This record gives sequence, C-alpha cells and structure tokens, in this order.
Amino acid sequence: MAANLEVTSGQLKVLMGRDIPQLTGKLNTLGDNFISISDNLKKIDYANTFNEIEQTLANVKIVTEKLNSKDNTVGLLLNDPQLYNNLNATTANAASLLEDLKEHPKRYVHFSLFGKKEK
Repeated sequence: MAANLEVTSGQLKVLMGRDIPQLTGKLNTLGDNFISISDNLKKIDYANTFNEIEQTLANVKIVTEKLNSKDNTVGLLLNDPQLYNNLNATTANAASLLEDLKEHPKRYVHFSLFGKKEK
C-alpha cells in the first residue's frame, strides 16, 4: 500500500509539474482576453448606437410606407395591377413594332438619295 501511495504521489508530482503551468498559462490568456473584451465593450457608445438603430428603423418604416402607397411611381408599380398590365402590353407592342420594322423597313422609312419619285 505504501508503494502504491508512493507511485501515485510521484505521478501526481509529474502531472502537477507539467500540467499546472500549462493550465495557468491558458487561464492567464483567458483572463487577458476577458479584459480586452471588457475594455472594448466599455468603449462602445451604446446611446449613440441605439439612436442610429432607431433612426435606421424609422427610415425603413418610411420606405416601406412609400412602397405600400399608390402616390409614387414605385408604389404604383408594386400595387396597381392595371398599370403593371398596361406597361407589359406597351412593352409587348413596342417589341412587336420593332420586329415588324426589321422585317418590313419600307413600311416605316421612306428614303431616297435623289428625291421623291414622280408618279
């Protein structure tokens, strides 16, 4: 039993001699990091930060209200299906006209280098 106690005591000395300094070093690093984080948190101007967040949210609310209303161009585009459909139809008509102009340019453009022909 005394031999076991002596072996255990020796192992404990080795363990403490090797692991305790490493553990102490890690705890010191952790403490330094905590102090650094704490110092950084102290430097933050929370009142100003919250005021800026509040102002940003107010601006987002204004933009959202404008997007939901029909008294501006973007609001109308988003909220008025008739305007959307009219714009789609106009775009389709313009595309069709351009295609016809490419296929039959003489229907739309009358050009003569020497002047108008006599009939």
